[in-house]
Amino acid sequence: PSPLGARLTEGEAEVVVMGDLEAEFVAPIDPDAPNIFQPPDGGFALNWSDQSSQGFGVGGPLYTGTRETDQELSLSITLVEDELPVVFSSFDGECIVGISTVGNDLISGSFECAGLVVGDTTIEAEGQFTAGG
Repeated sequence: PSPLGARLTEGEAEVVVMGDLEAEFVAPIDPDAPNIFQPPDGGFALNWSDQSSQGFGVGGPLYTGTRETDQELSLSITLVEDELPVVFSSFDGECIVGISTVGNDLISGSFECAGLVVGDTTIEAEGQFTAGG
């Protein structure tokens, strides 16, 4: 890949949400998002979204293993409530992101979140994701 990295165009995220809102969806990678991927030791920013606007995003420095979300590694889950998108974001350890595979044009992993809050709504979530070129 070029020094700017690869633009990943295939893959999906499976997301299960529990708590005050419940949802379960599989979303393809969002073709309108930049989906930046710069292996082996650059960064990544990936987004998956379905037709109803439910989605999942994760981004930060590339690594393998598990890490808690922080100011560098962020995760977001978008749900639809009353026909409006509600975005739950994690920047402060609410989620653990495990990345199992990083290749030249492939990344896969899983996540587990507790205590994601928007207003009075609290959710837990878990799932897995893949993206490739």
